[in-house]
Amino acid sequence: MKFIRTGKIIKLCATISFMMSLCLILPIFTAFYYKEFFVVSKLLPFTIGLCLISLLLFFLIKEKYTAISKRTAFFIVTLSWIISAIISCAAFVITGAIPSPIDAFFESCSGLSTTGITILNDVEAIPKSMNMWRAFLHWIGGMGILVFAVAILPSLKFTGQSVASAEAPGPSFEKVSPKVSDTAKILYVTYSLFTVLEIILLMLSGLSLYDSVIHSFSTLGTGGFSCYNDSIGHFGSPLVSTIIIFFMFLAGTNFNLFFFSIKDGIKTFMSSTEFKTYLSITLLVSFAVGMILFLKTHETPLNAAVNGTFQTVSFLTTTGFSNANFNIWPVASKALLFTLFFIGGSSTSTAGGIKIIRVAVVLRLIKRGIETRLHPEAVKPIRIDKKNVSSTSVSLILSFIFLYVLIAFIGSLVISLENHSSFSAVTLSMTCIGNIGPSFFENAGFKLADFNMLSKFTMSLLMIIGRLELFTIIMLMLPKLWRDKKV
Repeated sequence: MKFIRTGKIIKLCATISFMMSLCLILPIFTAFYYKEFFVVSKLLPFTIGLCLISLLLFFLIKEKYTAISKRTAFFIVTLSWIISAIISCAAFVITGAIPSPIDAFFESCSGLSTTGITILNDVEAIPKSMNMWRAFLHWIGGMGILVFAVAILPSLKFTGQSVASAEAPGPSFEKVSPKVSDTAKILYVTYSLFTVLEIILLMLSGLSLYDSVIHSFSTLGTGGFSCYNDSIGHFGSPLVSTIIIFFMFLAGTNFNLFFFSIKDGIKTFMSSTEFKTYLSITLLVSFAVGMILFLKTHETPLNAAVNGTFQTVSFLTTTGFSNANFNIWPVASKALLFTLFFIGGSSTSTAGGIKIIRVAVVLRLIKRGIETRLHPEAVKPIRIDKKNVSSTSVSLILSFIFLYVLIAFIGSLVISLENHSSFSAVTLSMTCIGNIGPSFFENAGFKLADFNMLSKFTMSLLMIIGRLELFTIIMLMLPKLWRDKKV
């Protein structure tokens, strides 16, 4: 298998840059509509210049795309995300929305990785067009920048499976169509339809088009950026919260199931171990948190149920929205929500975290270990959806979880240098690598903007590493990867 040469890598990166320049049309249009002409005067020349440079590089390089190696796929995916983050960062800096480059880079990484923690102390103070850009970054990053490229640019004519697998969230990138480009299109059509449907429902519930679009982008991308400082709590509407709960749950579901359900119906979901586990966790934790709120805070049954379910789904799907100040909730409810940091959403969804399918395999592994102690001679394979899980797959899953915990621990050590409590440092590190968003802080006046450059860069790196499923970036650090010509 031939490796892509430097010229071909540049050509693909030029394609990503061109796509990002097209994405900037949305905040420019928003700035025009809201008469934010200062933003237009800065962002429009930047966008035109970026578009022209990208097209120039694309057409100047005449090399054709060929099949690519895993090593090249890892490199392309990582480089593309860095380029996208830098372009997004530049948009914040040149418009003055976030003047500090390191802060703007942090916000861009949080947007594209769908983490949703913000460096801004007052999100309502920045231009409406830049809040639209923040939310749109969630939507772009949710299903993946390069998966998007594979979907809309089949003219790239390179083997896309390795690239899609290296980027798509989840243990594996399952094809629902023989062609990877067709699979990507199906995923994005589903993604887009859900987004449009949520926009319509939020508008019917009383939200403006602007608010509906921003919160739909953030919901389906499982990101959590809002244009209000008090997030979904700003609306004070159980109906709005319920609509967002429903779409957060959909966004955390394996998107392949929606495609297969067209042919096989609802049994597609009920025959999926991952979905049944996902649904069970959602219902059990939502009920438990709701009951604690009802008994301990004396909220009305409706508010307790809605708030408990909202935060459960928000944490589990790694969306990060809040409709209440969960930091002041009873310790028992916060402990339950904290356990969701170790789970995450479904594979091939826009959610982050360890992923439910990995957790399901580990639980079966623990069960087998207990049974083996009782019956040492018994040979019991681990089965998911009536299929045996190979020992190689089990090993990879365990390696992922151990690496996840190790990186989160290292990140928490760096963050703890800021002299915050160990629990705050751990939850902040985990919220970054799991692309979760919310964290638990003992200091109510704590602001991310107060961190130093080292911590902000560390958190930015954790967000990208987590979004690319750890191994994509970690593999690039191994000397063996670059020495082995067969990889």
